[in-house]
Amino acid sequence: MAEDDTVATGMESVPPSTPMRGDPEPEDVPTNGDNGKADDGLDPFTSPREEFFDKRTWWMCDLSCVADDAPNQGATPLVARCMRVHGWDEDHTRRVLTAYKQFLTLKAEKQDWYAKDLTPCAEVEKMWKEHIVDMGNYWHDCQLLCGHVVCYNPDESVDENAKASHLKSTQMALKAKFGARFDAELWDSEGFKKKGIFVQTMKSTHDQATLVIILAKVTAARSLTGWLADSGVWFVPRG
Repeated sequence: MAEDDTVATGMESVPPSTPMRGDPEPEDVPTNGDNGKADDGLDPFTSPREEFFDKRTWWMCDLSCVADDAPNQGATPLVARCMRVHGWDEDHTRRVLTAYKQFLTLKAEKQDWYAKDLTPCAEVEKMWKEHIVDMGNYWHDCQLLCGHVVCYNPDESVDENAKASHLKSTQMALKAKFGARFDAELWDSEGFKKKGIFVQTMKSTHDQATLVIILAKVTAARSLTGWLADSGVWFVPRG
């Protein structure tokens, strides 16, 4: 049976044991070793946060929770953060979440813990970074989902040829593993794509001037006409 890489939706997605926001009761505060001091939750060897989820329930996302009752771990806060920071709509964010799940699954399978072989596409990288900056949870989440911390290489773009090669091999590996569930459109885009508008920069073969090509649905043409005329860029409609 093929591995399920989809992400859950709706109210049924919240596991009964999901931790909610708020301070724990005094008797529930973990202590750090034998010194009796309260643990601040950042020590990866003493915090019990990873026990609240399993590999399946972590990916369940329910955005209907009110702020005070929303979980502070798992896919729900990650999706909400990406929507807020990047201005994504819910459908696009859930789509990226599925791709991110496949990417981490492949990372774990190949044990590419230090970003030597696999690299994400632009949208998955954005979500990955939003996960990493949640320092109080990222270590635990990696241990739970992958069994090891998955490191990000901030200097990978220094060697553009190597990064392009890694991206291509990642796409091939994902397609081989997930088949029709692999989101080729999301992974093939080399720019920001949202709501039918895709912006990409490229060099002209004639004068080496930087051009911006905007691929948009025909319905978006009217709102872009004035800006296009002033900017002198090319407009290519998408059917």
